[in-house]
Amino acid sequence: MIKVSSTNFYVGNKQPVKDAEFLASLNCAIGGIQEGHGGNAVDIKRTLKRTHDVYWGNSKNKERDLAYLDVPVVFKKNLKVMKSWSRIVSKRAQVENIGMARAATAVRFEYQGQTYTFINTHLNAAVQSKATKKPLSRSVKRVYEYIRSIIVLESMIKNAQKRGDIVILVGDLNYSPVKEGIWRYSPQALFKRTKLDYRAHHIDYIAFTKGLKVKNFTIIPKARTGADHDWLTLELH
Repeated sequence: MIKVSSTNFYVGNKQPVKDAEFLASLNCAIGGIQEGHGGNAVDIKRTLKRTHDVYWGNSKNKERDLAYLDVPVVFKKNLKVMKSWSRIVSKRAQVENIGMARAATAVRFEYQGQTYTFINTHLNAAVQSKATKKPLSRSVKRVYEYIRSIIVLESMIKNAQKRGDIVILVGDLNYSPVKEGIWRYSPQALFKRTKLDYRAHHIDYIAFTKGLKVKNFTIIPKARTGADHDWLTLELH
């Protein structure tokens, strides 16, 4: 059994140290944090340093660094990590933060005789109509970049599958399920093409290789943290 989490910390979090301590208490082997940038990243790493490692990519480009800091991966120190990496999945779409460059952070590790690729990401917001929830036109730059990010994530997932890894993808994917159908570049369509099962709550997701047994999908209300999203945890067998 492996327990994982997806936790959006919120860039304006007023209690990142307390929330980092709470995250550690959830006893997850590995988890993805969204909006880890700003003071959050420093506080998370400092608070968890005795029991956990925190990984995010590094570069000499400030915009890339901001995108990488947005999506750190936190894992227990005793986890047998084979490789860690980050990559940009979409470029800046507009001046406001809603269209910032986006990244995915991946950690490949071995656990109980299996190899895993864990991916954490945070995709562009405001790609759906507020009224209908249908996707906006790809002529909107942030939608075009959202499409690019789904294409990159699909490549990352398929590469992991070619290696024979179990895949776990978590994150704030900024897309609400649409009852009227599945857009080709929606998370749901991505998971269908790559044969991943998933659990979702609003726009936050934990997706995983089909065939794994699911236990204790937990929604932690944002009222318990300084975040503006509920947190998710899941046990996979």
